[in-house]
Amino acid sequence: MKLLFILIFIFFDSLSAYEVLRDKSGLLTIKDVASKNTTFQTKENLHFKHTNDTIWVKYPLHNAFNYPTEKAIQLQYAATHMNFYEKKDDGFSVYKAGYLMPKNKNVIYQVHNSYTTSMEPNEEKVIYIQIQSKMSTIFTLKEFDSKEEFYYASSKYNTISIAFIAIMIAFLIYNTFIYLITKDKIYAYYITYLLFVILFQLVKSSVILDIFGGGEYFYILLVISISLTFIFLIFFMKEILRTKELSYKLDIVLNIFIGIFMLFPLIFIFDGQLLQMIRNALIVPLMLLVITYTIVLAIIKKVLYAQYILLGWSVFILCVFYIAIYSSFGLPSNFISHHGMLIATVLEVVVFSIVLALRFQKIKLDSLLKDELLQRQSKEAQMGELLGMVAHQWKQPLSIINTSSMSNLVSLELSTLTKDSMKECLTKTMENSSYLAETIDEFRSFFRTDRIKEFTKLSKPINRAVKILEGTLKSHGVLIQLDIDTDKEVEVFPNEITQVMLNIIKNADDNFVENKTEDARVHIKLFSHDTNMEVHICDNGGGIDESALDKIFLQDYTTKDEATGTGIGLYMSKRIIEEHHNGKLYTKNIDDGICFIIELPQNI
Repeated sequence: MKLLFILIFIFFDSLSAYEVLRDKSGLLTIKDVASKNTTFQTKENLHFKHTNDTIWVKYPLHNAFNYPTEKAIQLQYAATHMNFYEKKDDGFSVYKAGYLMPKNKNVIYQVHNSYTTSMEPNEEKVIYIQIQSKMSTIFTLKEFDSKEEFYYASSKYNTISIAFIAIMIAFLIYNTFIYLITKDKIYAYYITYLLFVILFQLVKSSVILDIFGGGEYFYILLVISISLTFIFLIFFMKEILRTKELSYKLDIVLNIFIGIFMLFPLIFIFDGQLLQMIRNALIVPLMLLVITYTIVLAIIKKVLYAQYILLGWSVFILCVFYIAIYSSFGLPSNFISHHGMLIATVLEVVVFSIVLALRFQKIKLDSLLKDELLQRQSKEAQMGELLGMVAHQWKQPLSIINTSSMSNLVSLELSTLTKDSMKECLTKTMENSSYLAETIDEFRSFFRTDRIKEFTKLSKPINRAVKILEGTLKSHGVLIQLDIDTDKEVEVFPNEITQVMLNIIKNADDNFVENKTEDARVHIKLFSHDTNMEVHICDNGGGIDESALDKIFLQDYTTKDEATGTGIGLYMSKRIIEEHHNGKLYTKNIDDGICFIIELPQNI
C-alpha cells in the first residue's frame, strides 16, 4: 500500500475540480460572469472538445499563511487569448496574456500563460479567467504559493528543455559530420528531422516567443515545425526500412501521409482546433500504426537493423499512448505528461543514431572491401601484361647466355677452347644471370601481397616501375627520361606508388603504339615544391580531348577498346594517391601531349 501511495504521489500532482462557464455567444462580460445570477458548472478538468466557445473559469485563491505573499497561477497548454480578472475597489482589473498578447508586469517573464497577484495574510479572493483558444482545448491550472515556488517549477522545466535541446544539437552535429563524409540522403533526412525537433521544442518552450514576441505567426510556426518533423521522420523511416523494396503499397501510404502533413498549415489557417482534432484523433494515430506495421514487416523480411528501429520506436509509441490516455481521461498533470515526450524522443534519437553509426561502419567496411577488390583487379589486369614484359626482358639475356654457351661448347669439341674465351663466357653468363635475378626481384617485390607503409626515397618505387617496363618500352622505341631533383624520404606504400607509375607509363606506351608515335618520349620529373613532393609524368603522345580529361579517373571509363581497357587503372591510381596517401593526382594537356601530376605531402 505504501508503494502504491508513493507512486500516486509521484505521478499525480493533485486532483481538482473547476467551476466552469461556457459562453457560446462570446458576448458575456466580466460583470455578467461575476453576477450572482450566473451559474457555473463543476468540472473535474479543463478538457474540452472542438469548440469556438469562450471558456470562463472561476478560480478561488486563499493565502493560508500569516504573512503576505504573491500567488501565481499557470494555465498549462496556453490559449491564444487569456484575460485574468481580479476584483478591485473600483471594479475589475484585467490582465491580458496568451500567445498572441504582449507581456505585462503581471505576466511572469518567459511564461505567457501565467498571472500573479499579491495577497495579505489569510486573504481570500476569486480570479476569473477568460480563455479563447485557436488550437488547444485541453488545459490544466496550477497554483503556486509564491513567485519563488513558481520560478523553481519553471526552472526545472527550462532545465529539462535546455538539456533536451543540447542533446538534440549534439546528435545533429554528429550526424551532419557523417553526412558530409558519406553524402548518403538517409543522413540528410535524419538531420533535417532533428533540426525540426529542435525548432518545435524552441517554439513550445516559448524561446521563440520571448525573442520575437507574440503574434499569429507563432502558431503557424508551431504547426509548420510539427508538420515538418513528421514529414522528415517518415522520409527517414522510408529510407532506413527500404519501403520501396519492402512493400510498394506501404510506400504509397507513407507518401500520402507526407502529403497530408504538408496540408496542415493550410488547414490551420481555416480552423486551428479542427486541425488539432483531426491530427490527434486520426492522422497521427494512423501514421504511427502504419509505421509500426512497416517496422514489424521489415523485421519479418530481415531488413538490416529493423529490430533496433523497433526498440527506439517502441519507447516513443508507449509515451504517445500514455499521453493520449492522459488527454482523453483528463488525468491530472504529472512529470510524464510534462516531460515524457522529451525523454522518449531522446531515447528514440539515441537508438536511431546508434543504428546510423552501425550503418556508417558497414559503409566504411564495404568501401574498404570494394577498394581492396578493385586494387586486386587492377593488379590482376596488369599481371598478364607484366608477365609478357618479363618474358620479353628475359629474351635477350637468355639468348646471350645460350649463344655464349654454344660457342664455348663448339670450341671445346674442336679443341680450340682457350682460357680467355672461357672467362669471357662465364663473365657474360654471370652478368646476364644477375640481370635476370634483379628483374625477378623487381616483379616479386611489386606483386607482394603485404601492405606496409614505410619511409623511403620516392625515387625507389619510380625506378622500380621504370625497370619493370624498360624492356617493353625499348622494344617500342620509347625513350624514358628520368629527372630526379630530390632524394628526400617520405612515408608511402612503395608498391602502391609503383602500381600508379606502372598504370600511367603503360597508358602512355599503349597510346604511342596505337597512334604509331615517332620519337616517343616519357619524361618523369621528381622534385620538392613547398611542403609537397611532386612527380610529373609527361609524354608527347598528342594529349587527351579536353572533354574527357575530367572522366579518365572515373571507374569503368576507358578510351581503349573493350578488349584492352577496363577503366580500373587510373581510377585506382587516383584513389591510391588521394585516399591512401592524402595527396593529389590530376592531369593537364601540354603542347604535344599530356602530363599526369602527383602531389604527395612530405609528412603524410
